[in-house]
Amino acid sequence: MAKSRGNGNGPAVKGSGSGSGSGLGSVTIELPWGPAKEDAYVPRHVDFQLDAVQQQTIRRLFDALHRTQATLRNGRFPAGPADVMRWMLEQVDDAAAAGAAAETEGGE
Repeated sequence: MAKSRGNGNGPAVKGSGSGSGSGLGSVTIELPWGPAKEDAYVPRHVDFQLDAVQQQTIRRLFDALHRTQATLRNGRFPAGPADVMRWMLEQVDDAAAAGAAAETEGGE
C-alpha cells in the first residue's frame, strides 16, 4: 500500500514496499524545480551532519543501491554516503532533463 506525505509547502512523498526486512520498495518525491539565478554561487563542496533518522535513511538507500547494482554516471558503484547524495542529485537532473525534453516535444 502506498503512503503519501505533503503539506502544500513542500514536496509530495509517496512510498511503497518494504519498511523493513530484505524486500525492496520505492519512493517517489516531487520536488520544486526551476532555473538557477544568474551569477548565483554554485557550491562544489557540501558538508553537513545527519540526524538519526537521516542516518538510517541514507543507509537504507545505500544498501538498496548496492542490491540493485545502481551506478553513478561515471560507472562507479556508490561507495559511501557522499556517493548516495551524488546518485540522488543525478536522478533529479535526469528527471528534470526528461521533463524538459517532453515539454519541448509537446510544443509547450
